Amino acid sequence: MTIIYPLIQEGGPGFQLSEANFAELQRVGEIALSPELQQRLSAIACFWVAGLTALQSPRPKRFRKRLKLIKETLAKAYQALDLNCEDASTWERHLFNWAANTGVEGATSFFEDQIELLIGMRRMSELTARLEQALPADEGRRRPYDDERLFIALADLFERAGGASVTYWTEYPSSGMADTPFRRFVQAFYRMLPAQSKRTAAGVDEALRHAMQARRSDAVKA
Repeated sequence: MTIIYPLIQEGGPGFQLSEANFAELQRVGEIALSPELQQRLSAIACFWVAGLTALQSPRPKRFRKRLKLIKETLAKAYQALDLNCEDASTWERHLFNWAANTGVEGATSFFEDQIELLIGMRRMSELTARLEQALPADEGRRRPYDDERLFIALADLFERAGGASVTYWTEYPSSGMADTPFRRFVQAFYRMLPAQSKRTAAGVDEALRHAMQARRSDAVKA
C-alpha cells in the first residue's frame, strides 16, 4: 500500500538472470560483464520486474466496489437483525422477546448480543464510508511505468562494462533509433524481463531516448 493509491504486489522469488542471459547481453552489447556487474544487473532486473508487476495491481475502483458491497451487505444485515427498532411490527417485537426466553442454548444473551452486533455493524459501515472517501479518484489511466531511473542505471552499468551508452535517432523506418550496441543491449535486457505489462520495442526506444536526455541534462547541471 502506498500513500498515493492502493498497490498490491504479490511476493515470491526474485527474477534472476541466467548465465545464458549474461552471455547474450555481452554479445549484443559488445561488452564484458564482471561478476560484480552481473550481480548489479540482476538487481536492476529484480527492481524492474517488481515495477512491471505493480502495474497489474487492482485499480482503486475495485477497492471502492468492495467497500460499497460491504456497506450494502451491512445495511441489509442491520435491517434484518434490528427486531426492536422504532418502526418494528408487533410480530417482530414478539420474536425479539421470544428468542431470549426459549431456553435454547446461548439465547439468554440474545438481547446483549444483538445490541453488540448492531453497534459493530454501524461502526463498520461508518468506517467503510470513510475509507471509500480516502480512495483517490480513478480516471482509468494506466499506472505510470516510472522506469527512467532504471534506464539510466543500465547506461551507467553499460559504460562500466566497457561500452559507450550511445543513442540517437536516424531515418531508419523500423524504429527511428540507430541500432547501436547499447540500444541492442537495452532491448535484449528488457525482453528478458518476465512480466505481462511491458513496453513495446518502440516504447522502449522512446523511453530510452527520454531517459538519456534526462541523464545528459543532469550531467550538465552537475
